[in-house]
Amino acid sequence: MHELSNDKARENQGKAKLFVPKADDKEPQVERYDAPSYEKPASVNSVIESSLIENGANYSLRTRLVYIILGVVFGPIGAHNFYAHRNKFAIIQLLITLLALMFSLDSIIWLVWLWVLVELFSVQHDAHDRPMI
Repeated sequence: MHELSNDKARENQGKAKLFVPKADDKEPQVERYDAPSYEKPASVNSVIESSLIENGANYSLRTRLVYIILGVVFGPIGAHNFYAHRNKFAIIQLLITLLALMFSLDSIIWLVWLWVLVELFSVQHDAHDRPMI
């Protein structure tokens, strides 16, 4: 019998012991702490752009080539203006285009395309008045 208990002891030697509280035991106190809060990491472009602003750079990370390509491909939905942070104009273009599509007003969409064409040749700065390279 003694040998049998030694064998069981060897089997259980590497295993974790299971804690089963008795009926008269109080619930164990667990020390709680608040996890540290972390800020959302900034995107690389925003870090570079903010460092350019701090160092007095007066140009934008936005390029005219990308602005023009977005205007040619996605002009009526205002993608080029979202790219240049000209959100007010972008939202207006998007809403006009959506309303024109809903009511099948092709002439309005042509007017938005004309507006986009004028913007592509005239807009040289982003919304923060920094020239696009």
